[in-house]
Amino acid sequence: MNDTLMGTSLPYAERRRLGLMGRMPHKEESLAQQRRRIHRLVQAMQSPFDQHLLLRQLQEDNPVLFYDLVRHHLPELLPIIYTPVVGEACQRHSDLYLRSHGLYLSWHDRDELDAIFDSVEQEVDVIVISDGERVLGLGDLGIGGMGICIGKLALYSAAGGIDPARTLPLCVDVGTNNPELLEDDSYLGWQAPRIDGETYYHFMDKVVAAIRRRWPQVVLQFEDFAGKHAANLLARYRDELCMFNDDIQGTAAVTSACVLAGLRQAGRALAGTPVLIVGAGAAGCGIAAMLAQLAGGSDTIWLFDQEGVVSRDRAELTPGQRPFVRPPEEADGDLAAVIQRLRPGVLIGVSGQGGLFTRAVLEAMGAVNERPVILPLSNPTRSAEATPQQVWEASGERALIATGSPFAPVPVGESLRSVSQCNNVYVFPGIGLGATAVKARRISDGMLLAAVEAVGAYPLEAGRLLPPIEQVGEVARAVASAVALAARAEGLAEFDGDPAPLIDRAWWRPHYWALR
Repeated sequence: MNDTLMGTSLPYAERRRLGLMGRMPHKEESLAQQRRRIHRLVQAMQSPFDQHLLLRQLQEDNPVLFYDLVRHHLPELLPIIYTPVVGEACQRHSDLYLRSHGLYLSWHDRDELDAIFDSVEQEVDVIVISDGERVLGLGDLGIGGMGICIGKLALYSAAGGIDPARTLPLCVDVGTNNPELLEDDSYLGWQAPRIDGETYYHFMDKVVAAIRRRWPQVVLQFEDFAGKHAANLLARYRDELCMFNDDIQGTAAVTSACVLAGLRQAGRALAGTPVLIVGAGAAGCGIAAMLAQLAGGSDTIWLFDQEGVVSRDRAELTPGQRPFVRPPEEADGDLAAVIQRLRPGVLIGVSGQGGLFTRAVLEAMGAVNERPVILPLSNPTRSAEATPQQVWEASGERALIATGSPFAPVPVGESLRSVSQCNNVYVFPGIGLGATAVKARRISDGMLLAAVEAVGAYPLEAGRLLPPIEQVGEVARAVASAVALAARAEGLAEFDGDPAPLIDRAWWRPHYWALR
């Protein structure tokens, strides 16, 4: 570590040795003193976006202090360093660009990939990769997707104990179909329509092959790829290296944990309980597939989109939709009518359509369930299918709820009721930690189901579907252990005994190195 990155914690004698006398105030602060001072500065900023910019600068200048601060104030800072505030940073990525962080791989670099990766000196345990085509609910932001990669890796280190020096954000620049970016003189990416079809997949093949040659044991997480590519890329590479798609599999895992927790509190079993998923894209199909595995079949899982119930007479069906298609005669009716007919115990929203769960829809769920499980998961906040207050008011305060975006506690009766955030941070850091700690060769469905069960095993307060966000570090270690054991059981990793010592060895803690 560069001694100068310690800032005011750099001992006085070391400042003299390095020729830094007079370059900083006299006081030698401890890391705790630095953290308290910077926290006061963050709180004094005028807007969440200003706080985001300050924290991003701190992450660059002093990563030890940044991660120490984030770990001590995770509930407060999680929405600042990631969603929803990161969305604006992605939209303004080119305007805010000051220095390199991570790698940008343009289609024009397709014959230089090995040289680019060879120029990276550090060893890498985790890569988050995006092509920026479907960033959160904001659409095609091109190289603005880099902000998502940086944010996700910050959570890997803050919640999952991955050494930030062994992570790499990677943005694949294959053009953009966003007309505003194509005309914006300040946009720093390749200003041309996106390559597509076999040309696109050939380029991605070259990228993944080059990654595998340089870091054969890396965990590669795909993030914010368009639905038309996400499932294809997952199927294409999941047997080649240790990779997964967080939008499909991470979202499915944490959602499934919420469903199991909610049904347990409602006194119902997943098997036999109809589940209605509104949104039949990559995320919705991923959730459906994982719930079908947990339920022992797909008979009780229904998909619904802008055309209604997904039925077998549609002209175009994706591979992810096909296991869940229904006869045409079962596809009639709007969402409220389908709920009244189907009587689902669980309603999940991954539609990206804000306000889609109208009062009529929510009242229908309350009418057919004593304790409905309702998960409006689309983010950012404006895209949420319903707010927690709307859900609780329409259901007579009986619903069990988790949201995709963070919401403040809601007044219910004479008390404030906390809102569980169905955030992938409960799952993906532990998956990466477990796979890294035992050097797993692949990430299998069995490992993901083990992660679901580990999250679902946590004791919860009544009404909550996930542990408080303060506990995500503990959850990550539990998930890592479950993932490691599942990997060994499937012959995807070799180690003896309890994986806990390996996880402890891999767990990074923010600290300054002792100096000479």
